[in-house]
Amino acid sequence: MTALRLRILILMLITGLGPLTLLVVGVRFLPGDTLPWLWYGLLGAGVVVASVALCGFITRPLKDSITAMRLLISSTESPSPRAWVPEEYWAMRDSLVRTLAEQREERTRLEEKMAASARQLGETEQAAVRSIEVLHAIVESSTEAVVFMHSEGRLSLINDKARQLLHLEDEHTQRGVNANAWLDKVAEQFKDSGDVRKTWRKWQEAAAGGGEGEWETMDVEPRTIKVRCVDVRSDKGICLGRVWMFHDCTAERLLATRLQDGQKLESMGQLAGGIAHDFNNLLTAIRGNLNLAELEDDPARQRERLAGAMRAANRASELVNQILGFSRKTTAHRADADLCEIVNEVQNILRASIDPKVTLRTYVGKETWKVTVEPVQIEQVILNLSLNARDALPENGGTIDITTTNLTKVDALHNETFPQPPGDYVVVKIKDNGCGIPKEVRNRVFEPFFTTKAKGKGTGLGLAMARSIVEQAGGWIELESEIGHGTEFRIFLPRSLVAEAPPVVIVEPDPRAAAKIMSRGGAEGTILVVDDEAPVRSIAVNMLKYLGYKVLEACDGQEAIDILRASTTPIDAMMMDVYMPKLSGRDTFKQIRNLGIDIPVVVCSGFAVEADEFTSLIQGRHGTIEVIQKPYSMEALAKIVAKAVDKGHQALVA
Repeated sequence: MTALRLRILILMLITGLGPLTLLVVGVRFLPGDTLPWLWYGLLGAGVVVASVALCGFITRPLKDSITAMRLLISSTESPSPRAWVPEEYWAMRDSLVRTLAEQREERTRLEEKMAASARQLGETEQAAVRSIEVLHAIVESSTEAVVFMHSEGRLSLINDKARQLLHLEDEHTQRGVNANAWLDKVAEQFKDSGDVRKTWRKWQEAAAGGGEGEWETMDVEPRTIKVRCVDVRSDKGICLGRVWMFHDCTAERLLATRLQDGQKLESMGQLAGGIAHDFNNLLTAIRGNLNLAELEDDPARQRERLAGAMRAANRASELVNQILGFSRKTTAHRADADLCEIVNEVQNILRASIDPKVTLRTYVGKETWKVTVEPVQIEQVILNLSLNARDALPENGGTIDITTTNLTKVDALHNETFPQPPGDYVVVKIKDNGCGIPKEVRNRVFEPFFTTKAKGKGTGLGLAMARSIVEQAGGWIELESEIGHGTEFRIFLPRSLVAEAPPVVIVEPDPRAAAKIMSRGGAEGTILVVDDEAPVRSIAVNMLKYLGYKVLEACDGQEAIDILRASTTPIDAMMMDVYMPKLSGRDTFKQIRNLGIDIPVVVCSGFAVEADEFTSLIQGRHGTIEVIQKPYSMEALAKIVAKAVDKGHQALVA
């Protein structure tokens, strides 16, 4: 670098001093002769030649420096000038070339990444658009009414099924509608809309979770709508909103009811043989005791035989009432029930249908908690499981144990079929020592229409309906089985939330009061007896006459109406059968009420009948309605008729 500077300095001196020297010499010798001018010209030419020669030598490094600078910028490498250029330039040049190359490579990579990101962003956008389109298509094609409420409290999505099912107007299907206002509008279509609105708002405004429930609409033909509310959350757990699903399950509930009725018929069919056998035994006892009483001469022995016939008749009546109670169609109505009483009722039915070689044992706790269930349905569950246990027993007998116990679960457990939250439960265990259930089919025993029985021996609905009934009551069923050692079903039912009622003090009836009711000729009044069966009507007429009543008879409903119209003396009560020709008991009751006759009515039938069935037939004036089940005793008849007559007299006084 120093040599280059020195050369450049010399060049500047030569090129600068040469013209200056010529100028000085020219000024000095200018006035002289021709010879000095000649020397002056020669000297100038020499100086010029020398300057040119020196410039070619001196400026060569400068030329090389310019070339090196050009090479420093360009990527072309020429080895010729390296000897004339200092190494610092080449080091600088090589470093700068590498830096520029790295920058170009980095820029290329960045451009490629940006291009890839742009392509990926475009593909993601297209995928998002397709996903939204698919989501909308799925929601619109769903058989359920689907509504999405954003976490900000506004309506974001609703499908056509929701518009149709909930009868929504256009103003309630627009995006951005307030969620609570929308829920309030829909809740107005349901019975108990206030409770429905309160429940739905609680689900919508809850920090987490959702809910599920069923409600009936206020339509002319009520529909049962199943409503579900589910959280929608992001990957980070942030709540994005609520999905509301509305499903019309009216047909499903009707089908379930029919399946339950069909399962009842199947159970009744399995019980029929045993019940017929037991009932024939009771009839044999009744007829035999009556025949023996007819042959006896001793009054004491006659009374003993008659008492035996009465006991057998009472047992037959109890058996028939239990069967009727189990088989009757009832409206779903849950109430606090005692499982011990239910087990005892089922036990009485089972004893008439199982082989005497089978040992049926029941263990019920004295302080078993109450449960909120529909008693008839729980009877069906226990009966179905017990009949399955009976079918699994060996031919030489076996045992069936039915047990009720209290259980408090501390820890929650979620199995594959039903959650098991902590709390108080009543457990009913049905255990047998039969053949057991193979392991490969245990997970399928609760499937509808699945059965291991021979064709014609079962529909496969018993266990499926049993699980459905128990789950509707908030419980679940567990199964444990071992081949060759038997099977145990455990029914878990939640304890009733209603406080346990204090024990009822049973007051024994006063024998003197019963004797007064049964006393011959002690009753007063006129009773109209309506029954198409002459023997049955004769029994009622004779009993009432024995009690002291004046009795009128009618063989059907139309004749009873004619008697009521034509009678000039007041009739205090009417005792009427339900199933009769011409006019049934229900039609007769409806007509006499429409005629303004508010006579007390005692409904008497061999089927299970409730007073509400008659009061619902008419509007306005109902009067007194009492129900007595056939067969009845004289004491029961005396009490029910006296009660009806007294109510009729009180109504007249009022």
